[in-house]
Amino acid sequence: MARNRGNGGSRNPSEGLRRALSLLEATIESTADGLLVVDREGRITRYNRRFAEIWRIPDEVLATGRDEDALEFVHDQLRDPEAFLAKVHELYHSPEASSFDSFELTDGRTLERYSIPQRLDDEIVGRVWSFRDVTARRRAEEERRQIERKMRQAQKLESLGVLAGGVAHDFNNILTAILGNADLALSALPEDAPFRPMLLEIEKAARRAAGLCHQMLAYSGQGRFAVSPVDLSDLVTDMNHLLHGAMSSGAALRLRLASGLPRIDVDAAQICQVVASLVTNASEAIGEGVGTVEVSTGVAECRPEDLVSHEMSDDLPEGRYVYVEVSDTGCGMDRETIGRIFDPFFSTKFTGRGLGLPAVLGIVRGHRGAIRVHSEPGKGTTVRVLFPERGGAEAPAAPPKKEAAAAPEPRRAVLLVDDEETVRDVGSRMLEAAGFPVIVAADGVEALEIARERRREIACVVLDLSMPRLGGEDVLRGLQQLAPDLPVILSSGYDEQEATSGIGSGEIAGFVQKPYRLASLAAVIRRVLAG
Repeated sequence: MARNRGNGGSRNPSEGLRRALSLLEATIESTADGLLVVDREGRITRYNRRFAEIWRIPDEVLATGRDEDALEFVHDQLRDPEAFLAKVHELYHSPEASSFDSFELTDGRTLERYSIPQRLDDEIVGRVWSFRDVTARRRAEEERRQIERKMRQAQKLESLGVLAGGVAHDFNNILTAILGNADLALSALPEDAPFRPMLLEIEKAARRAAGLCHQMLAYSGQGRFAVSPVDLSDLVTDMNHLLHGAMSSGAALRLRLASGLPRIDVDAAQICQVVASLVTNASEAIGEGVGTVEVSTGVAECRPEDLVSHEMSDDLPEGRYVYVEVSDTGCGMDRETIGRIFDPFFSTKFTGRGLGLPAVLGIVRGHRGAIRVHSEPGKGTTVRVLFPERGGAEAPAAPPKKEAAAAPEPRRAVLLVDDEETVRDVGSRMLEAAGFPVIVAADGVEALEIARERRREIACVVLDLSMPRLGGEDVLRGLQQLAPDLPVILSSGYDEQEATSGIGSGEIAGFVQKPYRLASLAAVIRRVLAG
């Protein structure tokens, strides 16, 4: 006997109908979307379990069939109930084939809504609503956008950092000549010389320029100095007087500092700069009005998803971080402004403000930390800076440095190696003024040739790190092969930690940072020669 294809091969039409209804029931209940069917009068005729779960509506409410009962539960969960309900009523009798929109719930979830009319013999007899929870997808999309934004930011920071570091290095060479010559002139002039105040002003201006160089190095992530275990709350407490001095007339400073914080390995002076810059900015955001700046510290347990919203945190491990947070009740910022506050010389006040926040970001980058900024126009700003909790045992205290002995009478010369002619000139005059004979080399190749030919004449080497033809590290290796016992003092516009990061601690005898003064250069050489 042939099968009846109209009812799936069943000989009994009612059995085929039962099978079809069973399949429909299973399909409706198995979908991940919440489904709701209402008739033309808005009465609930069908819903699935997922609908009740998404909206958290009890079965006994839905079982009444009255949509107004269900809408009472829906209303309290919507961030914008008026817009949602207006759309519902608009579509009750609409012949629109389909509709799609999304909306937010008060608990932070995001739902998408789909709707099509239910037709029977070309007549609209009801409507089918479908709700999908897309919270996870939206969060993943937002995280992806955050990662892409941070990658673009990191690339921009890297390129600008290379530029800033290079400019700072070259600028330090120029400042070495300015400060060195001013220093030599001041040492040669009597106290009552009429030109002495002018030279002092030149020296003062050059030192301000050197400070800007240090900020540029901080922005490039190369400005980190001596690191030691620090209690962040103690550091802020010690800054109390300084921070109060940074407050505008209408701003009040409040400290909310946690006790017993884990220590962090940081450069205390640079973290003071971070806190001072953030407090100063917070006070300026309040302006001439009345407001509050609050500085708080604490410990935060950070997961990878928590770090996504922070600047420079894409490769930070999860774990415990110690934070300092500065909040103000000032004017706040919009999203576009927040995206630019770490750009060099960007300011909401006036053009050319400086490297305050960019330097802050550079310092935090150098300490493997992260920054999060939250702000809304008219609602103030909160900046949280995270630093990784210190791991391992306490480092042993460094042995006290030996006092430099009186300068021995040098019988041999100092080899000064630098590719900048102005640095060689002023450095030579400084060394001669300090009583040291000098031999100069214009680059690394010439330095190795001089060391090979005149080794017995050389007492020590002052070696520039960044040079063409042959860099400072390569020259150092060559000098070690030619004369392993020849002490080498490294010189650089970068700070000591950055300059010596690829060099073993025992490979150099000392370090002097540009721009240097006569006293500091002579002191380092005397210490090295004294052994």
